Amino acid sequence: VMDAWNSSINNPINNAKLDGIIRDLSEVLPTLVKPIENTDINYNSKFRYLGQDEKLYSLLLKEIKKDKFTIINAPTGSGKTTIVKKLDKDIEDKIVFLAPLRTIVEQQSKDYKTVLGGTTPQEIKIAEKYKLIFSTYSSACRLSSVKDKVLIIDESHLLSDRSNILFSEIQTILGMIKEAKKVIFFSATTNVLLKDIFKTNQINITTPTEKIEVDPLFYKENRTDVIIK
Repeated sequence: VMDAWNSSINNPINNAKLDGIIRDLSEVLPTLVKPIENTDINYNSKFRYLGQDEKLYSLLLKEIKKDKFTIINAPTGSGKTTIVKKLDKDIEDKIVFLAPLRTIVEQQSKDYKTVLGGTTPQEIKIAEKYKLIFSTYSSACRLSSVKDKVLIIDESHLLSDRSNILFSEIQTILGMIKEAKKVIFFSATTNVLLKDIFKTNQINITTPTEKIEVDPLFYKENRTDVIIK
């Protein structure tokens, strides 16, 4: 309730009457009104791919070690899985990486153990002995435990999906979040609900965009090189 109240103070809803009531109440009840401190970390990288920025990586490693929950907001295609592979070398705990799409997990099957729908129980048992494994959301329920492990959730904004499509998967992942030693949320479109629920900071990363030069196309009238039959 207090979070909702504080949010209404700091984020007017553009309704003059309601905003007036809230403003008047805030003057009468100042002890209830506590401004929400924005402690997000904004980082503008000079590199297109996150793994190339050692300064950024040191920052991420520091924040991950500091708290149980870490939210990383980075552009699509910026190489988030490269960061995961670097963490594999610098974090002592085992890491479980969850992705919503099978194709994302399959891309790692050459170098890492993966857990998919067709993975046998025996193969899962062997995979869980490795330092880093990749699994889909739907196969996460087949893992034995993430206790004392680092759980990394890709496309974490999907955890707030209200449709029934990912309902069972999300319930499984929420249970894993409670159990895991640390949780890292990755997304290009993070949801503010994650910050409110887990009471943690968010690292917002921007990277240079690739410039693509396109020659303009002009339509020339009275062209003689085109014959229409």
